[in-house]
Amino acid sequence: MKRQPHGEYDPSVQASSSVLVRVATQRDVDALASALAAAFQTDPVVSWLVPRDDERERRMPAVFRMLARRFHVVHGHCYVADLHGRTVGGAMWDPPERWKSSRASEVRALPELIRVMGGATVRSLTMTTAYERAHPEEPHFYLSDLGTRPELQGRGVGTALMRKALAEVDGRGMPAYLESSSEANVPFYERFGFGTVGEIRLPNGPVVPTMWRPARS
Repeated sequence: MKRQPHGEYDPSVQASSSVLVRVATQRDVDALASALAAAFQTDPVVSWLVPRDDERERRMPAVFRMLARRFHVVHGHCYVADLHGRTVGGAMWDPPERWKSSRASEVRALPELIRVMGGATVRSLTMTTAYERAHPEEPHFYLSDLGTRPELQGRGVGTALMRKALAEVDGRGMPAYLESSSEANVPFYERFGFGTVGEIRLPNGPVVPTMWRPARS
């Protein structure tokens, strides 16, 4: 499950000077998962995965906790955004050649996936397969998830998270790739140089634009 919701589309919005973006560690996993779960509660793809509101609210913190702990934070390219000492947003990136988990790690994670996803496990695996088929082979940084707590969207948190990550991406002269969980999010990513390159159609579900940002020297 790899999407990124937010509500920050106004080009005039600047990142709040009070927002502190830092690299996430394993100590941040719970706070990162909580912020992303809140951000994704009304996301089209997550709503397709887990249609019931109450079940989505119950399951998603554990889902993001598993993803962060097992697959992303370990690579050292995840970020949290803190505002007045509270984690209000986060972004999970994977470095080049690390976006796809090994088959062994996926098998080890399967029991936990079944536990946290419940009846949505089959849809989750279907989605993951569709995303992997569409994923480009050229080495790149991959934005798996980006989100801001709903009550703070529009305050520049997502902008601050993107700027922090893209500074590293550009410093290494690498391209970047993401899937946008909604057409409504596309303008936000276009502000940072991403362009739509394709789409993924989930069975009886939403259409997910795929976006690419060329390397900058």
